[in-house]
Amino acid sequence: MRYVRWITLLLVLLGAGGFQGCSDNSNGSGQTQEAPDLPRGDGNLYVANEGTGSLLAFDNASTAEGDLAPDRHFPETIAEPTGLFLDQTTDTLYVANTGQNAILIYENASTLELPDGLASADRVISGPKTGLRRPGGVAYDATRQRLYVASEGNASILVFHAGCSETGLLSGDIAPCQVISGASTLLHAPGELAVDPARDILYISNEGTNSILVYENASQSSTQGNLPPTRTISSIQSPLGIFIDSTNDRLYVVQSEGQAAVLVYENASTRAGQTSPDRTLTGSNTLLVFPTGIDVDIDQNLIYVVNNDHPPDGDSALLIFSDPFANCAVCDVAPARIITGDETGLSDATDIAVDFQLDRIYVSNTLENAILLFGMGGNIAPTKINTGSATRLEWPISFSYDNEEDRLYVLNFRSFLGGASSPMIAVWDNVGETSLNNTPPSWGILASGILFPRAIYVDKTRNRLLLLLPSINELRVYDLDAVIPSPPTGNVALPAPVATFTTGLNSPLSMSVDEGRGLAYVANDNNNGVVVYDLDTLDPTPRTLVGLQTQLVRPFGLFVDPDRDILYAVNTQSNNILAFDDASGKQGNTAPDRVMTSSSTLDSEDRLNAPTAPFMNVAKDRLFIINRGNNSVYIFDTASTLDGEIEPNRKLVGDDTEISFPPSLDPQITGALWVDTSGGGERLFLGEPIDPTCTLPQNQCARGAFLLFSAEGNFAPGQVWSGGENQLVGPSAVAVDPRRDLVYVANQGDPTITSDDSLFLFTHASRSDGNMPFDGTFSVTEGSVIVTGTGTSFTTDLAPGDHIKIEEDSLIVSTIYSDTTLTLTSPYPGETASGLLALRLPRTPCSPIYNPEASSCPDTKLNNPAGLFVDSDQDRLYVSNAGTDCADPAAPCNSLLVFHAASDFNFNAVPNQVITSDRLNSPRGLAVDLGRQTLFVANHGNNSVLVFKNVEDLNGEVGPDAEIGGAATGINEPIGVAIDPERDILYILNEGTSEILVFENASSLDGDNAPARTLSGNFMQTPSFLFLDAEGDLLYVADREADAVHIFTNASRADGEAAHKTITGINTGLNQPVGLAVDTAR
Repeated sequence: MRYVRWITLLLVLLGAGGFQGCSDNSNGSGQTQEAPDLPRGDGNLYVANEGTGSLLAFDNASTAEGDLAPDRHFPETIAEPTGLFLDQTTDTLYVANTGQNAILIYENASTLELPDGLASADRVISGPKTGLRRPGGVAYDATRQRLYVASEGNASILVFHAGCSETGLLSGDIAPCQVISGASTLLHAPGELAVDPARDILYISNEGTNSILVYENASQSSTQGNLPPTRTISSIQSPLGIFIDSTNDRLYVVQSEGQAAVLVYENASTRAGQTSPDRTLTGSNTLLVFPTGIDVDIDQNLIYVVNNDHPPDGDSALLIFSDPFANCAVCDVAPARIITGDETGLSDATDIAVDFQLDRIYVSNTLENAILLFGMGGNIAPTKINTGSATRLEWPISFSYDNEEDRLYVLNFRSFLGGASSPMIAVWDNVGETSLNNTPPSWGILASGILFPRAIYVDKTRNRLLLLLPSINELRVYDLDAVIPSPPTGNVALPAPVATFTTGLNSPLSMSVDEGRGLAYVANDNNNGVVVYDLDTLDPTPRTLVGLQTQLVRPFGLFVDPDRDILYAVNTQSNNILAFDDASGKQGNTAPDRVMTSSSTLDSEDRLNAPTAPFMNVAKDRLFIINRGNNSVYIFDTASTLDGEIEPNRKLVGDDTEISFPPSLDPQITGALWVDTSGGGERLFLGEPIDPTCTLPQNQCARGAFLLFSAEGNFAPGQVWSGGENQLVGPSAVAVDPRRDLVYVANQGDPTITSDDSLFLFTHASRSDGNMPFDGTFSVTEGSVIVTGTGTSFTTDLAPGDHIKIEEDSLIVSTIYSDTTLTLTSPYPGETASGLLALRLPRTPCSPIYNPEASSCPDTKLNNPAGLFVDSDQDRLYVSNAGTDCADPAAPCNSLLVFHAASDFNFNAVPNQVITSDRLNSPRGLAVDLGRQTLFVANHGNNSVLVFKNVEDLNGEVGPDAEIGGAATGINEPIGVAIDPERDILYILNEGTSEILVFENASSLDGDNAPARTLSGNFMQTPSFLFLDAEGDLLYVADREADAVHIFTNASRADGEAAHKTITGINTGLNQPVGLAVDTAR
């Protein structure tokens, strides 16, 4: 979209190629001799994008020019994601994948834990039938099951519905049911969408006309074609994000330019023309600068805004406003929370979708080709850590948080260790706003002679402070006003309590308070029971829940859910959680209504292990517990329904969390937990018994810390979805076998290592698109190698050794018996099922990326592959190893590999020839004159081109037959070569000078010879790859930084800037192109 700011990387990957007749080459490939048995077509141009890790296919290469959209792309990856929509009724996330003209659909989004680099969507809408051209906005009407997409590239609104698709699914290359387009629609740069399902109204932010277009009866088949909008809401400067509150008929609009603002229109279904908003959020305090996306939590009055030029550095940020219009109509109020900073990963973010039930924020991080997920879960670092001698923390055991005062009370289990002046209760005022780092408490409460307190609670309803004191078996109640000093500074002594409960207490361990009902629940250690006191009457006689039927065993943690009247008790030693429904009336030897345990089949990191300190987000029915045994916090959704064997929905766990409960410490040190939801979202306070950052022996470390986790500030995302199915990782070369319809891609991955080097072989390339699905459906049986199909064409679509993906399992085809029956090389590991969709995967020899069991690829001999050439007639693949690290003989450096029968290669493919030479120095592009059996190599490290004759006979250490180099040649860090054998012309692509050198009489060149011509000009920024169609006399050049492909016509006579065409523009999808090849037979 227009608000994406492009940057380019400094590294330029390499390649060159050429093609003639029946052979083809690319990324340093040369030319082949004419093969009359292959027809000549308009050419399929394949371009490898480093920026998106995918291939683009332009199916009319000889006439391609300008800002045209690719005909196909594969594999599907996350590329320039912009619009997001979360259907919370089905937990489905829709993503406008702008860079690949696709819609990605992630089912069960809240439970996905996708590994970085493999964020494959469950369904993908993509292909020529879809009409998608740089889709931006996306919205889904769950009531009518309509998916609306704003297609910016062709100024249209596309409406998809499973009922009118050929497959009956929102997936694949399906045509939209309705298309709104044409001059009368006023569509010009349509952006975000919002659907009012109650009224069947579609709202469109139309940046080109500075207005909101409104279509009523949006789902009706008559709403299509060149149809004017029902109404327009105008005079909005560059509207981008929009949100409709259907319940209240309220429209929110982000005004991104002029006076950046959030505009709110009441009675949205009737508004039209130059109507003023009813409320406006704008001004310096809001920090709004070029806002782009918005989502609104209606129930909590929270407005989430993507701010794409956040002061002072112009970074991206998320702003969360809490009820900003409470006291004003034109409001200049500060956000309640801000997420920004280098740890967030935000970079030109464009849109936002919030799962309000799970407090999970999805952000489309357009520039980085990723979707970021912010929320509680994963290996996230705390927002703040307070630890050190100044904190006066001595094994914090319990918290109470006063959200009205932003005041945190911390109860120290062993305050006496700090001396007489060490407070039993340490209090931090304005804790949310304070930068905590060995920060002393604002004030404290001393309690001489009291040892080992267990729990604290501030009852604001009754203005009381409750303290649980097991050493003297007392629950004391204090007047809060008498406790808090005025002003609140220094240390104060506890006053006399207003009430003391003792009856029924027997080494109490934990406490929870139902403030609304005025009930204090206390768990006893010695008699494994719970006593309940009335805080209104202060009756000293409690109600008791005790006995074998209760299953209470040393309950180290209690929490009462006042809304649902459920008491949760955590049995730390028996590793279970008990739930007592109707808690306010429970008593006696009563069994729990539910018992939550961990299955022995669960991974150890998902099992309850010394659980303590339960706390709930009551509004969201979400239970948090400290799982002391594995240094984590477990999070359980829909807690009131849980029973039997459970596993956490999410966890806070990992080194970055700094959660630490050393097993050597007293097991009674349970830690403290409090979850504040008063400001929208969740802020989690966690107390632990030792400084987690301390590297000294334990007895020399500070005895306590409290951590604050909150989706604010410089907060890292819990997950990053990027990449996709079979993503190209560091692509460096592309080559085409036109005889077999194959495309080869070399992947360097991280150039500093070899373990991620790989070669991909895409079969049926001319038909590949998106996630490369098969026609028809598959049926499988668990434990069987037999696969059957319905509507499939196995004999034409597959060959033995091909890789396919069924559900989540990658499999290899063994034998094909018919169009509907095949066998696998190993039994199907998943569950028996039918009607499954399957994907075609590229073949790849021993790649650790797609063969996780392989730690390296020793047999393939890959070492930063940089150039490819295909001899289609003999089915041979030439590969240059540009790696200069020669430490591993299994991955030879500065070498050339030749694979025979290349179209059949698979895991553990072994090169038939390994050519080395002391003159090879970071070889890059390759070209072979097949008629003369001469190999040309771009020798990047020596500023030369090496020539090897009789290449079919070469193996091992050899010397070049010629070396073209020297000052006169102008060769400067060559990265690509291409050979025209009929005209005997050699093309050399220079990285050092960004030009192409042309040498005639190539077959006899040697030494320091000047080029006949030089192709250059300011239009070429960083040429990274070249390919020659010798028969068509066309030279294709990938220009990495310009996101372009230049095509020189009459290449054999071209000089200087010469006549050329250029493919470039936002519709092309070009994103750091680093390799290309043309199949001229199609």
